[in-house]
Amino acid sequence: MSISFHCAAVAALILGYQGTPAKGAANYDERVDQILASVLTEDAVLRRGGVTRLVELGPEAVPSIEKALRKGNHHRTRTAAIALGEMADEVAGLALGRFLKERKPGADDDVTIVAAFGAGGCSVPINAPILLSLVERTQEEPQVRLAAALGLARSTAHLLEKLPSLFQQLSKRADQEPELVGALCVAMARLHPAVAKQRLPAMLKEAKDPVLRAGIWLGIALAPPDAPIAQPGSDPKSLDPVLSRLAVLALREPPKKGDLSSVEHRESRVASLGLGAGDAELLSLATEERDPALRSLWYGAAAARGWAEPLLRAPWPESSSGENGRFLAAAWMAFRGGFQAEQRTMLAEQARARWKKSIDEEAGDAALLLAVLGDSEAAILIAPDAKESPNRPAAARIAWKYIQGELDKRRLEVALRYHAARRRVLPDRWLSDACARYAGALLGHGSQFFERQSRVPFPKDLLLPQGLNRRSRSLPEGHEMFADLFHQIASTFFFAELQLPADDRG
Repeated sequence: MSISFHCAAVAALILGYQGTPAKGAANYDERVDQILASVLTEDAVLRRGGVTRLVELGPEAVPSIEKALRKGNHHRTRTAAIALGEMADEVAGLALGRFLKERKPGADDDVTIVAAFGAGGCSVPINAPILLSLVERTQEEPQVRLAAALGLARSTAHLLEKLPSLFQQLSKRADQEPELVGALCVAMARLHPAVAKQRLPAMLKEAKDPVLRAGIWLGIALAPPDAPIAQPGSDPKSLDPVLSRLAVLALREPPKKGDLSSVEHRESRVASLGLGAGDAELLSLATEERDPALRSLWYGAAAARGWAEPLLRAPWPESSSGENGRFLAAAWMAFRGGFQAEQRTMLAEQARARWKKSIDEEAGDAALLLAVLGDSEAAILIAPDAKESPNRPAAARIAWKYIQGELDKRRLEVALRYHAARRRVLPDRWLSDACARYAGALLGHGSQFFERQSRVPFPKDLLLPQGLNRRSRSLPEGHEMFADLFHQIASTFFFAELQLPADDRG
């Protein structure tokens, strides 16, 4: 489910949807056909618009979209598959699973690639064996198997008994299939972390291919071994931003004074702080951060480690650009029992003042903080009225309903976790982003950048497509037409559990 679709649906999913009566199946068939009639060309912008409109039809349109998976040209069918992947609910996931299970090996490869990636993010555990069977089929196109492996890495299935044995088998041929084994390293870390912790450091000593090493590093970041990596090699300093970022993240390199490295590296170091590297003294380096977009990570790191000071008093001047997630990070920490009584009082005063300043997304964060703090004064302050702007943040209504006693704590937690992920103050979001960057690189996103900006022969430690360095890669033919898939990877959570789950009302 795309983040933009989340924003529109957040209040409905948490408060209970009170929509219009369902349209007839024939009406949905007609509407889906109308939308897909506009995506029959190579124009990626039109296809992206088609995906967005299909998603907006909602779960009741899934049967009609599923029909479209099996008829029409590849742009039409691929657009339908991507839309189901972005809906990301159980109904859409089951539809994608049926398509993958019923297709003949070797058929509809470009649709299968996007369907396999999307199926893994739909919170349907029964899809995991279907994806595993695609990985096992050596007669499938390499990119189909790769997308299935990435789908497994997105899956919420907590146990897949055949995966460790398949991983061990394929690891013996890692030099022949570095992309596939790299993707499976991520799946192993997600589904069998204990096994991954044991095997991945040993694999790193033998792995030569940068694509494989990147996958191993990402697996180590997700399931860190008990002992530190003794010889990381040159990967943390690689010219490839994906490989170097994953190595820095896995090594848990903390922030350092006077860091003039790329935003990618600084982001990984701040994320490492939130994941357990370093101590509270490193928070003094926050004021050196030049990119306001990274401030949410600093706040998230403080909340994850239970450090109250930067959440009570912003390290940056008030004139700087926005709070960048401070109220939301404080809400997440307070929800987990953080802060002393006087600190909670201080935060409530700050949140009320922020709400009064202007009603925007940041004010929604402040409202959630007031709800978590149980601030009685907020009941009147954030109460909706008939003249309220339609831009009022959904988080504010959720907060008000909770303060009024009309929303239970479980639903508040769902909303809080979702908003914390979306605003990048949740460590799981940082790991999810790292997985998405790796997935995009494996499937070919970014290859044009290296083709335009670099000179041949390329250094050996770059994740490049076939023909642009000395290694053999398995990009799909005409991979540029997968721009709509790359948009999905960049705009949705890689981890399915960060998406909003359906409640008992659907």
